Amino acid sequence: MARRMSNLVELQKIREQQVENSIIHQKNIKEAFNKNERMDSFQVGDWVLKWDALKEKKSNHDKFDAIWKRSFVIAQV
Repeated sequence: MARRMSNLVELQKIREQQVENSIIHQKNIKEAFNKNERMDSFQVGDWVLKWDALKEKKSNHDKFDAIWKRSFVIAQV
């Protein structure tokens, strides 16, 4: 009985370690995925391109179709 209890305690410690390792791994993956992310700040008068969300999926546009609607000027931030 005592051996069974010690095995259960050891198993619980291993589970807690794996949860911690999983959280660390998720954080590392998120950092690797977002390493090239830029936070753009727009000013009034800047030119921007508007993304056409309807053509975002590969099946909704051909190879040479424009995925952008057109350019716009930022009027208000």
